Order: sequence, then structure tokens, then C-alpha cells
Amino acid sequence: MQGIRGVSKAMLELTNFATKLNSKFDVTGKVGGAIKEAVDSSESEVVVKVKEVAGKIGAANKEYGLLDKTGTAVATAAKLSDAALEKVEELNAKYDFVAVAKNAAAAAAAKAAELKEQATKNE
Repeated sequence: MQGIRGVSKAMLELTNFATKLNSKFDVTGKVGGAIKEAVDSSESEVVVKVKEVAGKIGAANKEYGLLDKTGTAVATAAKLSDAALEKVEELNAKYDFVAVAKNAAAAAAAKAAELKEQATKNE
């Protein structure tokens, strides 16, 4: 559980770090500007279609706030996964699932061995 929590935390920290770098150096703005300049200078049929689709996506984003809602959904999912991990750890501490599973597997293996021995005697 700690490993999963550590990976989740590291991914969140990496996202926050990338956001800070982007804010400071405007990486996405510069890359986006270079791509926009290249696309705007091209008049191929594919580029024209891509521009149309991009315009429609941009309009949908403005109307429905898709990017904001996606960011909120990701943040909420991260909070929920963290809460779920905490609950699993809490329940595991209370009920010791590993020991219960181990005991059940041992009992099943013992029963299987007993049945096999009985079957061998009956032959």
C-alpha cells in the first residue's frame, strides 16, 4: 500500500513541478506558438481539416469548460484513491487480510491433501 501511495504522491509532485516550470518559462506557450506558426503557414487539406476540428474542440471547451472539469475530476480521483488506500490499510490493520487469506489457503491445501490421501487409499 505504501508503494502505491508513494507512486501517487510522486506523480502528483511531478505534475505540480511541471506546472510550476511551465508557469515560469511558458514552455507550452512557446511550443504551442511554434506549432501554430508552422500550421498557419501550411495550407494542405489535412491541416485545414485539423484547424476545423481544433476550432470545434476549442469552442466546446469554452462552452462547457472541459479542461477545467477534467482537472477537477483528476484532482478528485486522486483524493478518492488516497482515501480508499487509507481505508484499506485501516481495514487490513483491523482484520489482517493477509493472515486470513494465508490461513484459508493453508486449510484448503490441507483439505486437498486429505482428500487425495483418501482417494489413494480407496484405489
